[in-house]
Amino acid sequence: MFEITRSFHRPPIRILVKCVDEGFVVYAVVHKAVLGFAVIGALYAVFIPEAFKVAQLSDNIMVRQQWRKAEHHTKNMQALFREADTDGNGTLDMDEWMTICQDEWVKMWLSCQDVKVDEAQVLFQMIDDGGGRLSAEEVVKGTASLRGESAMMKLLSTARGISNSVSDIRAELLFSQLSVAAERM
Repeated sequence: MFEITRSFHRPPIRILVKCVDEGFVVYAVVHKAVLGFAVIGALYAVFIPEAFKVAQLSDNIMVRQQWRKAEHHTKNMQALFREADTDGNGTLDMDEWMTICQDEWVKMWLSCQDVKVDEAQVLFQMIDDGGGRLSAEEVVKGTASLRGESAMMKLLSTARGISNSVSDIRAELLFSQLSVAAERM
């Protein structure tokens, strides 16, 4: 059995078939197939997941994957920009942006890119640098900053800035009230 299981299976099987019975061919093939699949299955079960774990933890692989994602995002957003720029002036105004964002396919496509388009006008304003028109670079960088966890970080940063501004305004009002009260006395 040991020889049949290992790679030296031909001589013992030949002896069994010639000297005992031809039915041993079926036994040998089934035995080899079952043990062969079992060994291959065990190797896959043990080594392949470990290889994937090591690959996921490799810094070089992680960096390359991020670069590919960034390149893919840039290519996709530039294609969206070219499609949306109907007048061909190299920028998008609010009307062009709203038109492209009303398309159901584009909404779903952007959703697949981790960009939510529920409020296209708000999205335009968040991407815009203040000029009222979007360049291709603004679309690429703006949508990248609004994807996934980046969007949450941007919102938290904005909320923190607003909170700090409100605190500063309250302090200023309190100071003003105290100085007015001091003058009246």
